[in-house]
Amino acid sequence: MGGDSRAEGKVLSLFEAHTEVIRKGKGHKPNKFGRLVRIDEVENGIVSGYQVLVGNPADTTVWMPALATTSSVLRQAPEGKVALPARGRLSAQRAQQQKPRWFRRALRW
Repeated sequence: MGGDSRAEGKVLSLFEAHTEVIRKGKGHKPNKFGRLVRIDEVENGIVSGYQVLVGNPADTTVWMPALATTSSVLRQAPEGKVALPARGRLSAQRAQQQKPRWFRRALRW
């Protein structure tokens, strides 16, 4: 348990030199290895863009580039709602914002 979670200078894969440690969720969750890829999807599962990400950026930092890519491909901003969950302990107001069915469904997607 515990151990060194930093990977600078360590070989993580003999076959893929670009492999990185991916940490998702709480500290007790296992490490994953590979690369994160952002896939931008519009209605009916059509992929409007993608990007291989460096490191493990937060969702809050990558959604604006995704919106810009989709807007340029469609030549207009997509209509719809964005569901980005807040981190940490939720205020009563934020908990109410994250309670509607559409928000929970978007997170499960």
